[in-house]
Amino acid sequence: AGSLSGVKKVGVKDLAELPLVLSSRGQTVRNILEDAFAEQGLPLKPVHEANSMLLLKAMVLQKRGYAVLSIGSLAPDLASGRLVAVPIGQSGMSLALTMVVAREHFRLRAVQ
Repeated sequence: AGSLSGVKKVGVKDLAELPLVLSSRGQTVRNILEDAFAEQGLPLKPVHEANSMLLLKAMVLQKRGYAVLSIGSLAPDLASGRLVAVPIGQSGMSLALTMVVAREHFRLRAVQ
């Protein structure tokens, strides 16, 4: 336990330790994550999957897990403070992705 508030970026190994809510297989972000996890020899086991970014955001706000999304569509939620974005610092990713978490959940769990 602890706080994620000091975390500047996370890697694939960090994501593997978190309950992830992810886009369904075949979606661009999911494909990138599957490749990144495979390169690290880690299993990708989301706790929930959805085809809708709005549904993924809703699950994050309900504290069902952490989502991995592109940051562009999250600007209003980030500006309002409802969501917190932590960049994923993984070499070789072809798209800049961000881990997204509800502000309250951000304070509750530390990445080991």
